[in-house]
This record gives sequence, structure tokens and C-alpha cells, in this order.
Amino acid sequence: MSMHAGDKLVAVSNYDDQPDVSTLPRVGDYQQVDWEKLIALKPTAMIVQMRPDHMPPGLVDKAQSFGIQLVNVQIEQVADIYAAAVQLADVAGDPAAGKALVDSIRKQLEVIRHNAEGKPRPRVLMVVDVEGKAAVGRGTFLSDLLETAGGDNVMPDGGPHWPSIDREMLASLKPDVILQLLPGASDQLLAQAKSAWTTLPDVPAVKSGRVYSLTDWYLHQPGPHIADTAKLFADRLHP
Repeated sequence: MSMHAGDKLVAVSNYDDQPDVSTLPRVGDYQQVDWEKLIALKPTAMIVQMRPDHMPPGLVDKAQSFGIQLVNVQIEQVADIYAAAVQLADVAGDPAAGKALVDSIRKQLEVIRHNAEGKPRPRVLMVVDVEGKAAVGRGTFLSDLLETAGGDNVMPDGGPHWPSIDREMLASLKPDVILQLLPGASDQLLAQAKSAWTTLPDVPAVKSGRVYSLTDWYLHQPGPHIADTAKLFADRLHP
């Protein structure tokens, strides 16, 4: 389910790879905005996701000078996704759609959580790169989804949200399962990823053959498909 506000979109960022926006103009990213192209499209609002202290110089003033409402959503955990949905639905002029989306996601996640109850909770390492060095820490929406799916994040409490780990640390974590999130990865990249794990034969997840490479396009997206992501996790944790 989505908010069905796609007809209000006039452009997307350079990083938006959602299939149903593939034909829309791309007007920049967190480093640079193509203002000439953007202004020609006459948007009334511009949605960004940036830490306030990382906002590019002049972005706020530039948007204001062209009468564009700048909407900065802050998303780390699942609760933030709910808040963003309500916020963006309000900007789109359909507050009820935001509430309906949140209610739908909550119900889907509750089913996944209920199905995992009483089952063994494996210790899971999530990584977002080919070599297994870019991990997913606690305090992130992906870690929240893992907990919902019935797994425990091996990364320690209070650590960075997106930590870098070396091979020694990875081995010391002793994960039962490794989820490697590689949206849209080619067969070549998947082969490289598979090869990289052969150098760590004593890691429990490697030894038991429980390293899973997931390639669905929405895996890194904190949006309407998070229940689908949680379901993918649950299917690997409790096959």
C-alpha cells in the first residue's frame, strides 16, 4: 500500500530507483541540485532527508526565494517512518492517506511479529556492502525490522547506526545468520559477495550456510515497503 500521491510528483532525486518513478526527471542529490531544471517544473514543495547540520549552504534560502516549501523528514527508526508518512500526506493535501498507510504497515508488521513469537531468535549480522564491512547497527529502521522478524542484531547497544567492521570484529560477533542487503546487485557482485565469505569459514553463519544475499530494490528504503522487508528477513530467519 502507498499514499497514492504519485501523480503529485514532478521530479525525483538521482538516487530514487523505485520502478514507478523511473520516467520522472532527476534534479539532483544531497550534494547538488539542478535548480534550473527544478524551477522549470514549478514544484510547490521539495522533500529532503538530511540532518539539519548537513544541509547544503543556501538550500533553505534558495527554496524560499522560489516559493518552494522545504520539507525535511528525519528518519532513523520505524516510528520515524510513521511520522514521516503523516507529515508527507499532510503536504500532499491528503492527511487521511498518511494515517491509512501507517495503519496498514502496523498491521502487517504485527502479523510478522506474531508469527515469530516462540521461535528461536538467531543472532544476526546485517551488512550493506559486498565485502561485509558496512554493518547495520541498532537504532535503525532495519534493526527494528529485524527484531520484528524474530532476530537479534549482533551489533552492540549504543554503537553507531552504520558501523564499519573489520574481519576480526566480524568473526568475534559470531552471527548465526548474515543478511547481506544488496539492492539490484548484478550476478557478478553476488558472486564476489559469495567468494568473500569463504575466507571466514569458522563464522557460524558461514559454516551453516546461512548467509543470505537479498537484492530487492526497496531494502534500503524507509517507506511503504518496510513490511515486505521484514517478511524477507523472517523467511530467512525461520525457513
